[in-house]
Amino acid sequence: MTLSFLWHFHQPIYRDVRTRRMLMPWARLHGIKDYTGMALLLDEFPEIRCTANFSPGLLLQLEAYAAGETDSSLELLRDPGDLSEDERARVLSTFFFAHPENMIGTSPRYRELLRRKEARERFASQDVVDLQVLANLAWFHPLAVARDAELQDLRAKGRGYGAADRERVVAKQRELLREVLPRWRRLQPRVEISVSPFAHPIVPLLCDFRSSGFPRLPEPVPGLRDDAEVHVRRAAEWGERVFGARPAGMWPSEGSVSEEACALYAKHGFRWVATDEQILDASLGRPVSKHELYRPWKLGDLTILFRDLEISNLH
Repeated sequence: MTLSFLWHFHQPIYRDVRTRRMLMPWARLHGIKDYTGMALLLDEFPEIRCTANFSPGLLLQLEAYAAGETDSSLELLRDPGDLSEDERARVLSTFFFAHPENMIGTSPRYRELLRRKEARERFASQDVVDLQVLANLAWFHPLAVARDAELQDLRAKGRGYGAADRERVVAKQRELLREVLPRWRRLQPRVEISVSPFAHPIVPLLCDFRSSGFPRLPEPVPGLRDDAEVHVRRAAEWGERVFGARPAGMWPSEGSVSEEACALYAKHGFRWVATDEQILDASLGRPVSKHELYRPWKLGDLTILFRDLEISNLH
């Protein structure tokens, strides 16, 4: 049996629409961990074929970081004496947002700082600097660390970091972020790139709000069908610009499909979409067999693939 794996990479757009400032660090942090690590893993196993799906909103943010954009978390990487009380509190409250075992637990000093924070102990300036460095070091994917002597040295140091170490960590993040999308471009064609609608909307709702199944909801503002068109068209354009070829496939946001939405996907050149097996159950009015599930279905010129829910939900 041939299995097709589709990995979905998405982060909401964390930029404030008024200030244009990035408010959350997740596209940056997942950029140096998951999106880098998966590409490096595929480099190590060239016989593997798969599909990687990117939301254009994530692509936008990765390009912004590669061009030098900052975010509210990066702006906290300053000398403790230059931080306000509110900023210092934000460092202590947000720089432990990491897996307790796989990320915090691998560093004795990071574990110590977490214990002290939970005990409400006072943090000296050196404690704050160590936390700034370790919280950002923890997000580098192990394969990236294994290939970089400078990151290995920073990890091995363990404690007693200074401003120069903090700057080296940020520089290494920038270096990896500049390489994320080029790495994925180089993995083509054995890795197929697909996309989601631009800002990850539920396209069937934009096409027809009555498809929500909640008849008492008020009608939204008019023109949402036009919005759906823009999100799908821009997804195709972004995929072609970033990866050099117009994407053939789409993972609709949350796997959302309808006949009208599928017609829109096909209109903009997408040849296949993927969604969930429960959609196939509902469409046929009965539970489907594995034989029915494990084959492509057609809606006009569009091929539809239905994922195995049990496999997709494995941890």
